[in-house]
This record gives sequence, structure tokens and C-alpha cells, in this order.
Amino acid sequence: MERASKKSPNKPESTQPKSKLSLSARIGLIVAILVFSMGAFYLVSFLLSFPFSFLLHHTSLSRNLIQTIYSLLTYAIVITILVLVPKLINKKWKSTRESLGLLGLPTFADLGLAPAGFIVATVLAGIATMLLSNFSWFDATESQAMTYNLAYAPERLIALFSLAIVAPIAEEIIFRGYLYGKLKKYSNVIVATILTSLAFGAMHLIINSTGIHQLNAAVNVFIMSLVLCVLREISDSIYAGILMHMIKNIIAFFILYNMMY
Repeated sequence: MERASKKSPNKPESTQPKSKLSLSARIGLIVAILVFSMGAFYLVSFLLSFPFSFLLHHTSLSRNLIQTIYSLLTYAIVITILVLVPKLINKKWKSTRESLGLLGLPTFADLGLAPAGFIVATVLAGIATMLLSNFSWFDATESQAMTYNLAYAPERLIALFSLAIVAPIAEEIIFRGYLYGKLKKYSNVIVATILTSLAFGAMHLIINSTGIHQLNAAVNVFIMSLVLCVLREISDSIYAGILMHMIKNIIAFFILYNMMY
């Protein structure tokens, strides 16, 4: 099973957007893309937190179900904003299945790239964690916050669905799909990969009055994102990345469950 090529045989890949824009204009667009993407994510998360916090404290619905519905709505609204708002402002800014890395269907190559990418990311993350552990400000053993209740089987299934299905698909569309695709248009593969991965890592940080937490998790997902961006370049899609992301989250879920219970 082969994926259709990104490049049309009659229309060679254009580099006009990069050549026509000055360096300062491209930097401005890159900053605007990052602010728009991350701003949409944090704003939607913040606004939805109020009604769902009410549901959590004033209804008999399970915590895991509420959390999963919250995640689904957040991701759906953010993706809708990212795809539709730029198109409404300027049709030249519209997103397509190709630009989102969703052209065609998953291939057998994706099935092989996903576990290979996971192994590479795990090894690199282990090396980075070992090196950073030499610094006092880095706590390699800090536990990642878990908002799901894993005590009962039905609750675990809901949590697993949210973490292993919903999050990988949505986050790959947002980060390696939309964000990486847009950043690459106005920069290059290396810059787009680093900026996308920094944004993805920052999303996993917890910052409060006591300081910055989950730095170990942020480093881990930063490296994971580097590999995921490479997979997108190799496969011309985000399907291998989605599969790799699912593998990582499933393994992390069961490791965390075993540590807690």
C-alpha cells in the first residue's frame, strides 16, 4: 500500500513564499504562528476548565469521563480554530490534508517506522536524562501529574482511551501536522523541528508559585517530538508519528499504573 506523493508531477514544489519574504517578515510570521497555535491551545483549555470544573464537583459523572470529554472538546475546538481561522482571514493561509500530514492512508512502512522511532526516542531521552541529572535543578525522578483515577477497571479503560487514542491523534495533528507544517513553510526542517519540539515540551511543563515542575517530562517529550518530526519528513505524513505516540503513551500508562498500584 503506497501513499500518494506530496508533489504533483505537473507542479514542482514551490519555494516562492520563502524567496519573496524578507528574513524579518519570515521571523514575524514564525512568531505569529507559534503565538496563535499555543495561544489557541491555552485559551481553549482555560475557558473550558470552568464548566468542567463545575461538572466535576456538582455531578455524579466519573472524573475520568469528565476529563476525557474535556480533552476531546479542547482538542476539537483547537484544531477547528487552527484550520478555519487563518482560512477566514486569508484563503492563502488555508490548511489542507497534505499540509497537515494527513494525505492518503497509513502504510505498512508507517507500522515499521513507529516502533523504530519509539526505540530511538527512548534511547536518546535516556541519554539526555542521564546527562541532565548531573545538574541540581533537574530532578529525573519527579513524577508526572496524573489526573485520572486508575483504581477501577472501567475507569482505567476510559483513561487509556483518552491517553492512548485521543491524545496521540489530536496532538500529532496540532503539533507535527499544523504547527510543524506552517513553521517549515517559512523556515526550514531544522528550525521547524526545534521550535515545534520546544512548544510541545513547554506544553508538558507545570508552572506555579512553587516553581517549574515536570522538567524531566518536558525533556522527554521534546526529544520524542524531534523524532516525530523526523518521521513526518521520512513518511510525508503524521501517521507513523501517531502510531509511535500511541505506543509511548500505552507503555507509559501501564508503567505508571504499576507504580501507583
